Amino acid sequence: MQDTLVVDEEFTESASATIQISAKLEELLTSYLEIMNTASAAGTIDGESADALRTYVDYAKRLQGVLGQIQMCYSVIAQMFVDRLDVADTYLY
Repeated sequence: MQDTLVVDEEFTESASATIQISAKLEELLTSYLEIMNTASAAGTIDGESADALRTYVDYAKRLQGVLGQIQMCYSVIAQMFVDRLDVADTYLY
């Protein structure tokens, strides 16, 4: 029977990558919201379309910060996994 091989560095590297991806997505979301706010303020004044666009922008704003929370959860889970593996495989070292 073949042993399972887990490379700790892959998990720590993926956690680091999620930090970078999360930061970039937050940056893109901020730019997107700025564009949508400008469109809402300048493009539509009144009516159902204007109301719908404002509502959409309000919901999109709720996404700000969520990506960072997801990234933090992932980083914690990845580190816990590596830590538990280290404890479980101490007999190998």
